[in-house]
Amino acid sequence: MFSSPRQVTDPLAYLAQTHVVGGDTSESSVLSVACTAVGTVPEDRVITRLGASPGDTVFATGRLGLGAALAAVQLLNLPESLMGEGDFRPSLRLAEGRALRGCAGCCMDTSDGLLATLDQLARLNDVAILVDEDPYGLLHPIAERLRSTLSLTPLPILAAAHGEFELVFTIAKSRQSCFRDLCSANGFAPVRLGTVESGNGVHVSGRCIDTTGIQNLGFVAGADPQQYFEQLVALCA
Repeated sequence: MFSSPRQVTDPLAYLAQTHVVGGDTSESSVLSVACTAVGTVPEDRVITRLGASPGDTVFATGRLGLGAALAAVQLLNLPESLMGEGDFRPSLRLAEGRALRGCAGCCMDTSDGLLATLDQLARLNDVAILVDEDPYGLLHPIAERLRSTLSLTPLPILAAAHGEFELVFTIAKSRQSCFRDLCSANGFAPVRLGTVESGNGVHVSGRCIDTTGIQNLGFVAGADPQQYFEQLVALCA
């Protein structure tokens, strides 16, 4: 049974204006924690993963690669000076999500990494997504520091299946002026990624990316983080 909602002192819950609903359902010797977020949205202002069309511009709500950087440090036993657990504090993009209602064509979070997000949006909408911005400029500063230390290109960081919960969304040409006004009024600073075009696939700097191969690496490499990392770098070379 669920208990009555109660205010919690957790700062993220406070910022998100949410409550914790709890109830014991079983016992175990191993700690297992699962969270489910439930909310309501006006029926005429729902944003889904469908709605991208050729000519749209693709944006993200922030710079990317923070989740991949933390995964690399922890799974490859890299120095924690590169990035600690406390450096991974994804921003709550609730205000941006609400503001984008009625403006964005489609939207999806980057919890599985940027390229996986772009790949799903491209497939669902039967379009191609072209990332024409400099990939180096898309990285979060901490992710850029790790990239530089490992002498990588940005692509493995953007391709890894460890995200940071930014929002990726499309804006149609007819809504560009409305979108600029929205950003100005709300103090948003979105990161432009590229454009939606006719065709299929995800293209970065003019190159079609093997997104299927990248997403299947978890099965190919198994439980070996080093093998996953080496094969990811090879696919992104």
